[in-house]
Amino acid sequence: MDEDLLRDCHAALQHPAVALVLARGLCQTDDKAWTLRVLSFVRRLVGLSTTKVVQLHPLADALFAIHQTWADRVAQRDAAVQLASKQVERVTAELDLVKMNANDERVLSRTEHARLQKELDVQRTTHEHVLESLTVKMETQLGRTDALAKKKAQLQDSRVQRGQLDQDNHALQRKLLVLEMRLDELGQANVAASADVDRVY
Repeated sequence: MDEDLLRDCHAALQHPAVALVLARGLCQTDDKAWTLRVLSFVRRLVGLSTTKVVQLHPLADALFAIHQTWADRVAQRDAAVQLASKQVERVTAELDLVKMNANDERVLSRTEHARLQKELDVQRTTHEHVLESLTVKMETQLGRTDALAKKKAQLQDSRVQRGQLDQDNHALQRKLLVLEMRLDELGQANVAASADVDRVY
């Protein structure tokens, strides 16, 4: 690059817009070789001037502005990260609280389940005892009912037999009455025959 062009570039560097573009070239992060070329260009520009500080003010302002912009962005990101961290901490605390409450609820649920299971076992045992007692009573009652049914059947048979005996007794009484009447007739006939014999003799 010739000296006239460098002087023209040096003059152009005094404009804030040009200084901003050059500052962005120094601050870019895409190509290290490009940053090196920009630094070399600035060094050659500085070598042409005896009042380096004054002539570099626009570039310094642009670099400071870019740095300030980056610092603001970093501060905003830090604030966002801190806010996110606080939110994460709050959510984590809420999650821990929810987990603790869930664990407490789980413990209470298990305790309640154990209590209900124990009550259920006691009730089941009681019902089984009651059922066994009722079964024994029912079997006893069924035995008594069977015995009573047998007695009723025996009584019915006895009544039938008694009726038959009564009929037989009545028949025998009628026969006995007929025999008595026959004996009376025979007795009367015997008396009459004896009287006739006495009269003959």
